[in-house]
Amino acid sequence: MAAEDEKVLRSELCYARWDKYPVTEGHLLVIPNRHFPDYFSATPEERTALWAMVDEAKNLLDGRCKPDGYNVGINVGVPAGQTVMHCHIHLIPRRSGDSVNPRGGVRGVIAGKADYSGDGYPRYSRREMEYSDLGHFGRRVLRSQDSQDVKVGARLSPGK
Repeated sequence: MAAEDEKVLRSELCYARWDKYPVTEGHLLVIPNRHFPDYFSATPEERTALWAMVDEAKNLLDGRCKPDGYNVGINVGVPAGQTVMHCHIHLIPRRSGDSVNPRGGVRGVIAGKADYSGDGYPRYSRREMEYSDLGHFGRRVLRSQDSQDVKVGARLSPGK
């Protein structure tokens, strides 16, 4: 369970906190207070509380970052990409232009962002390297000379 100061929103049955490996600025997790492995293990009351918290978190993000859209996601089981075995719902704010091709939504979420490989930097394919400006958040691709991958995340001054 998160420390009290990490909780952005809270209710009797769940809370929201910022994701430690955000896919976009404002990426929130909605997490039940009771520990259980996945969404399908939640009680009906917990499911209701989780979705009410998703709505509350969306309202918070609408006011704070004014995104153009959202992805809402739940990973259940290792084969589905679940890495933390405690139920949680991702609320990911989206901006026009934050992905090369957002078509398909949750089928790809944001290409290359799923693998944060322990160093905190998402990976992008060589095809995506052509897009050096990632838009609204002022982030640019750091090109890697010795790898097929590039790291994203550092703030660079204009023109670099």
